[in-house]
Amino acid sequence: MLSLGDKYLDYTVTAFIGRGGMGTVLLLEKEDGEKAALKILHPHLMDDEELVQRFYLEAEVAGRIKSPLVCKVFDVRRVSLGEKDSHGILMEYVEGESLADMMEQGEVYGEDWALQVADGVLEALVAIHKAGLLHRDIKPENILITPDDTIKLLDLGLAKVMESSIKLSKTGYFIGTYQYASPEQLTGEDLDPSCDIYSLGTVLYELTTGVRPHKSSDLRELIHDKVNVPIRPPGRINPTLTPFSICSLRT
Repeated sequence: MLSLGDKYLDYTVTAFIGRGGMGTVLLLEKEDGEKAALKILHPHLMDDEELVQRFYLEAEVAGRIKSPLVCKVFDVRRVSLGEKDSHGILMEYVEGESLADMMEQGEVYGEDWALQVADGVLEALVAIHKAGLLHRDIKPENILITPDDTIKLLDLGLAKVMESSIKLSKTGYFIGTYQYASPEQLTGEDLDPSCDIYSLGTVLYELTTGVRPHKSSDLRELIHDKVNVPIRPPGRINPTLTPFSICSLRT
């Protein structure tokens, strides 16, 4: 793995940002202060040729998205890690606070703020879906609030190309986050843009009530509940919500 002070193209690695199921993210900086983020696919995933092929295909499509509300993808290429190489996506570095960090403070947010978040994420999803992608991992950690209160959608590294002549379907890796994923994602069915809307609805429910619509940590039980158990109307948890705003969104 690249370490602090290592060089990558014209950048220097200056910080470790985070680690997820598919990769590690590093902060890079040029001598003139320009910053970028580098997401490196975990080396053990290099052996899955289909996943690597999809990684490049999706990065190429994501690079064509021009929305200011979507984190930009600059480049994708092989990254030398010493004994075993990997692949990396060079992307825009966005400063701000994630929705997850805000929600960790335990505050329940009103519908005005929730609708502002919804507007930003939906605008970003329109651009993503028009480019032929599904995001597949809408969750509070991937929604960033910049210092000027712009909503920015992060992490297209888990996206799926909706239509492609390259058939990529047998990786065996679940893509997404169980608690926010649609039932179709959890059961391996064909997906369409509604899966991202479902995930956004789950985020908005939690944002305005302080709880998720389905709470089970057991995957089988969670799938059953998402398919069969009606959610508690959010207005019963947060009486300040009005009937025709957040309450009208069903997850």
